Amino acid sequence: EAIRSAQTPYRPFVFDYKITNADTAVLLLGEKEDLSDGVRYELDVQKESLSVDNLKTGMQYYFRVTATNGDGEKKETNGSFRTADTNRFVNLPGLYNTRDIGGYETADHKRIKEGLLIRGTEADGLMENRYYLENPEDAEPFGFVCDFDLRNSDIFNANYVSRFGPNVTHKFYASPQYGGIFAKDEEETLRRIFTDLADRNNYPMYFHCTYGADRTGTIIFLLQGLLGVSEEDMLTEYKLTGFWSPEYVEGKKIQPVYSGLAGMPGKTINERIRNYMVNVIGITEKQIEQLRAIFLE
Repeated sequence: EAIRSAQTPYRPFVFDYKITNADTAVLLLGEKEDLSDGVRYELDVQKESLSVDNLKTGMQYYFRVTATNGDGEKKETNGSFRTADTNRFVNLPGLYNTRDIGGYETADHKRIKEGLLIRGTEADGLMENRYYLENPEDAEPFGFVCDFDLRNSDIFNANYVSRFGPNVTHKFYASPQYGGIFAKDEEETLRRIFTDLADRNNYPMYFHCTYGADRTGTIIFLLQGLLGVSEEDMLTEYKLTGFWSPEYVEGKKIQPVYSGLAGMPGKTINERIRNYMVNVIGITEKQIEQLRAIFLE
């Protein structure tokens, strides 16, 4: 319903607790059972819940709560839980349409890893000033090393610095979208995009255009096709951007991609995408295997 009303569907994970006879309490929360990767949260002993941002979906988490009273006496409670296996929407205040493309299962029963590619709107407000990452520190837990920017280069100045930080590599591509991906003069652009997507050194990345919808949606559609995601799930990922708009939910905008691929050999959309990307665009089989090695668990 949140998506249909054009509002953010993001909801934080809520950690419920009840602490008595203690003055302070600390939550350690991580993906490893020994909590060597644990993130520390201070718990307010007067409250009974804590909102935790951006947990992965379908993931087993482990926790330890340490409560301490005024005499220095401590009591520990350990446990675990598993998050719901659903789409992972991401909270980066100031940005919108932000989600992880991970979690989908492929035809060969592998799973796309979470945390590698976060898609969304622009972060610098150059085209739409309402899309501006309020605090770059909010993005630090994602460890972005690449700002993968599908916008046109004419909006930048010579001193452009990614909103994610000066140490994050920024790359712009002037990407085509929808039927534009079949234009002869866009073949080099698509080759460059997928060559960089096949480079493990570019991950984790923030992947975007202006709205995170059309250019982003088109390239992610091709990427998921190469990875072996089912056509149904590819369309679901595409539609998540705009369930309030018939152009998205009825697949009207993505139809030119289907039309352009119709003449390619292959029984499935995945086979036709692969044949187009290899035989027309010039992506190599090695690069496709590199993509699979990067993304698939």
